[in-house]
Amino acid sequence: MSSFGLTKMECGILDLSFGSYGPSTIKSLSEEIIENDTIKELNLSWNCLKDEGCTFLMKIIETSTKSLKKINLKCNSIGNHGTEKLCSALYSAKNCIYLDLSGNFISDLGFYYISELLKSESCSIEYLFLSFNSPTIIGIKYLSE
Repeated sequence: MSSFGLTKMECGILDLSFGSYGPSTIKSLSEEIIENDTIKELNLSWNCLKDEGCTFLMKIIETSTKSLKKINLKCNSIGNHGTEKLCSALYSAKNCIYLDLSGNFISDLGFYYISELLKSESCSIEYLFLSFNSPTIIGIKYLSE
């Protein structure tokens, strides 16, 4: 049995918010999520993923391109490097329509990565939440282009 006990989920929602999970936990979890192709919503808000944890999230996103529609990563200490990794993976996630990156440490460079993703024809994000990050007017301008 897996460490998280994930099996085929009928409801398709995996809520692991407020779990204090860090990169090593997400690494273990990513292997289980990849095997479970029924997850449509992934809520990892209020954990400690940091940029390192985004490496493992990349694998989840890249292999769940058909099922994963909603990703909540609010308040995870994700910075620009992690944002770059997430955006790279999201280019292939054509069904992902919801992304919450509020309350992280994303500044102008991260906002640039997000703006480039949003310009892509393969991007289907309709709901994007970025409040409580740290862009300057430059980062905001990236998003408005």
